[in-house]
Amino acid sequence: LGRTLYETLLAGVPKPSRLWPDAKDRCPWEEPLPDPDLDNGPDPDAAPPPVSSPGRLLTGRSRHAALLIPAPDGRHVTDAYLTWASQKKLPALDPYLIHHVHADQPVTQRHKPRPADADRALWRDLDALLLAGDEDDRKGKADKGRKSYTVQCPDAFTTLNDLPADLRAALRVRVYGFDQDDKTLNRTWYTALTPPIWPWTQEHDPAAAERLAECRKAAEEIGEHLDHVSKSAWSQVTSPSGDKAGRPPKRLPPWTHSARTLYWPRAEATFWTLLDHPTRAARSAFAADAVHALRAATRPAIAQHFRAAEAIALAVAQLRRHSH
Repeated sequence: LGRTLYETLLAGVPKPSRLWPDAKDRCPWEEPLPDPDLDNGPDPDAAPPPVSSPGRLLTGRSRHAALLIPAPDGRHVTDAYLTWASQKKLPALDPYLIHHVHADQPVTQRHKPRPADADRALWRDLDALLLAGDEDDRKGKADKGRKSYTVQCPDAFTTLNDLPADLRAALRVRVYGFDQDDKTLNRTWYTALTPPIWPWTQEHDPAAAERLAECRKAAEEIGEHLDHVSKSAWSQVTSPSGDKAGRPPKRLPPWTHSARTLYWPRAEATFWTLLDHPTRAARSAFAADAVHALRAATRPAIAQHFRAAEAIALAVAQLRRHSH
């Protein structure tokens, strides 16, 4: 988002690429109307036109198919089915998405868009927007196969550093997410807005960009460790004695759910504070947030379970050791 609508529209246009074919770039609704004679109209079974940029890239890579159920007399519709018209989208990289890059995969399968997650706050993705591609050392683990990946910022952002300094300093990012599975389940949609973040980019303030990445990484690692110790503590308290006692539970325990809910809002406030205090240790600050969240989440349990106090004390000690 720029300071005016004009700046916003121009800043959001991706840079043209030589990779796209030199063809007419029409969005689906810009195609010429079909012939009134259905036999001369477009073939619904034909493959969609090849991707061109930016129209087809953004609006023409997938389509839906509608099956209308007629009434017995054929004069009106009584029901309808809506589904995807093709099994796969046309291959292309959406210039407005963060991508996970799997270097060990074939080239055509290497880039995977980051799924939207309504439970994940926007600040946890800021370093993916700010670090240059060759400087982004943040890594993750894929859900399946536990393969590593690196993170690539949206292609539409690669030219923003060429804008005038006064405009660049005012740019913000509006995020839209649609949290859903691959088939039918729509959880929710959400939107968020960053502060002006471009002065912190790797190209213009490497120290600020690296500090932001350091703090984000520390928050994630402490958050993961909070999950681990809270699950382990819950299992120690609720599992019967025996060879399975103390094993991490398969379902998310209530202690872990409550601790997450309390930790991440505190971690966000700590994150912004740490950016203003570059000499303060990030891991110990987030570990203190995790300890507070765990104690608050488990306080009622100490009076209900005679083994809770010992398990929680051990979990707190593990969090503190993990802060160094």
